[in-house]
Amino acid sequence: MSAEPASENPPAKTPPSNPENLIQKRTEELAVFGRWVAELIRNRNWFTLLLLAEVVLLAFCRPDGGVATALQGILTLPGWYANAFWFAVSVIPLAAVGVAVVTMPRSLPQQESEEAVKEHRAIKGLRPFTKEDAEIFRRLERQQDLQRCCEALESQSFRFGHLVGESGCGKTSFLQAGLVPLWQERGKRAVYVRFSNQNPLEAVQKAIVKQLSLTASPPVAPEPRALIGLLKHVMQENQTPLVLLFDQFEQFFVQAKSDAERKPFREVLEVWYAREDLHGIKILFSVRADLSYHLYEIEEWLNYAPSPLEVSRLRCFQPKEAARVLSVIAETEKLAFDRPFVERLMAEELGNRDNGLISPVDLQILASMLNRESVAELRGFNERTLQKLGGIEGLLRRYLEEVIASKTTARQREILVKVLLALTDMERQVRGEVLTIAQLQQKLKDTAKPREVYNATIWLARADVRLLSPVEQEGSQGYELAHERTIPALLQLSGTQLTEADKANRLLDKRVN
Repeated sequence: MSAEPASENPPAKTPPSNPENLIQKRTEELAVFGRWVAELIRNRNWFTLLLLAEVVLLAFCRPDGGVATALQGILTLPGWYANAFWFAVSVIPLAAVGVAVVTMPRSLPQQESEEAVKEHRAIKGLRPFTKEDAEIFRRLERQQDLQRCCEALESQSFRFGHLVGESGCGKTSFLQAGLVPLWQERGKRAVYVRFSNQNPLEAVQKAIVKQLSLTASPPVAPEPRALIGLLKHVMQENQTPLVLLFDQFEQFFVQAKSDAERKPFREVLEVWYAREDLHGIKILFSVRADLSYHLYEIEEWLNYAPSPLEVSRLRCFQPKEAARVLSVIAETEKLAFDRPFVERLMAEELGNRDNGLISPVDLQILASMLNRESVAELRGFNERTLQKLGGIEGLLRRYLEEVIASKTTARQREILVKVLLALTDMERQVRGEVLTIAQLQQKLKDTAKPREVYNATIWLARADVRLLSPVEQEGSQGYELAHERTIPALLQLSGTQLTEADKANRLLDKRVN
């Protein structure tokens, strides 16, 4: 039998790998593995390290050739080598479990866990208190305001009213953590709606459906009849009184500038106010004090002006009230507290230059900056701590630096500093004049683009930044520095964030002035 002819196309041989690429690949893999092991050792993760040792030992035991085969041959020899190996393989998993039992954090009982969570609810920084913080919020000097507001809402004649307060006085916290829980405790319903650039009709509908847990309701749509239909459905399903809390309602007028844009929401309010079957629904409009004149438009639409009892004014704290608020925060967060010193600090250092009142936001900034200290002895409201941290100016400097540093690029940080400096009276080191965005753009036209100035100004005035305060003047929106005490820190920061040309221009302006 003749041999078969050789194949005309023998299988191609795989080209040998490039030795240099192979070495590089293996080196990188070993580097990743080495960094991972080093991280385990540095973090003292003995549980994972023990299991790693187990995997390595078992890998040497595989009969797949090479070093593993040689080791396996050695381990099959009689003697203590094999016994020691198999003893280690058996004991290491048990040791890993033991380490895990000892080192892993034990879960707290339910009650203890809840207490631990509550301990961190007193310091919010620039975030508002929410419904979950109702217990701690009741201790923060707002009880009388809450009682007065609830009594007004319970009046038979109350259809709508206003909550007015300056920026930073805590209106959002007052509504979410104060009024909503108190109103619900009295057996009534409340829906909180925060107005923004979202369509107001949809925002109200979505909040009602979500917070009242409605399963079957009219579809959400940006039309007046959709919201009116939902309000009718809510009252037909449950006759329990309902209050709608419209927070940051000034945003409605900011976003809807023309009568045509405001007309759909106006129609809803007019129908709601006229229909008797919707009298069980009350509305509280919460607005910033400097924009409260917009509420006259609501009163004109409905041909009704709320009485003084239907207008709640939320003010900032007197120095002694602010000291009591800080004492509650210190007690809850387990911080040192020197009452005489804090009362003096509130009266002499932190109060507003015009009226001596203290914003809840300022208290939260102070508390959050103190609480961030890693050294235990520097976490407290006392003179020694504040001196070591550089006083109020030192804390505000740290806050200013953190805010500026949060921006990604050097150009963004530079524009922020320029806007802040443009609102500063450099000669007297006080707040400068209130400027609109257009005026700021004109003032910085040689060193910043209009869009850059606009973005920086809006960002600095955000509620979670609060380095600028919006001020309404003669029908236009202006801005000023939120804290004069940030000026020394701002001047220091300008030395690092501005270019040499900007520094020269500022020096020239100063000399000319």
